[in-house]
Amino acid sequence: MAKQTIIVMSDSHGDSLIVEEIRDRYLGKVDAIFHDGDSELRPDSPLWEGIQVVRGNMDFYSDYPERLVTQLGPTKIIQTHGHLFDINFNFQKLDFWAQE
Repeated sequence: MAKQTIIVMSDSHGDSLIVEEIRDRYLGKVDAIFHDGDSELRPDSPLWEGIQVVRGNMDFYSDYPERLVTQLGPTKIIQTHGHLFDINFNFQKLDFWAQE
């Protein structure tokens, strides 16, 4: 299997400059870029071009999906923000979803 490189970020809380910097630096150089919620940015922003984004508990726009599944070659990537699966307590709910 060929090596795959991804960028995963989250909880940027309105800091569009850091998201833009990461996107501009890595888009086209890595296989995928993901933002796992709490961006607090508009979902229709051109900033998201080339980035897979889900909704976090601090994102007030409901246009973001709560979960995404991305197939990257032979690898399935599941994406969500942790609040939906109570990850502060354990990973069991998240693990059950991942096994589906």
